[in-house]
Amino acid sequence: MAPSGKLLDAEGFAVVGLVHENEYVIPEWMRADPKVTQMAQYLEARRLRGYLQGGPTTPGRQVDVDVDGNEFGSNSPAAALLQQLLAE
Repeated sequence: MAPSGKLLDAEGFAVVGLVHENEYVIPEWMRADPKVTQMAQYLEARRLRGYLQGGPTTPGRQVDVDVDGNEFGSNSPAAALLQQLLAE
């Protein structure tokens, strides 16, 4: 426990939440890389799948959206970035 009242891990970093089994946290040092930031934005948009914009809830209907909530296909900039990152 830090003097500020924050819970610290063994290395002295503040613990601010839990991660569920099979989830992943992107470390701060990795988020400094613009490619990682773009991928994180893509993954978040993919996680939301348009629901915030009133997207489909019907099983089997998949909507791909960019970070602005716009639908896109396999020729989108986000899809191209994902393909580039997977190729590296």
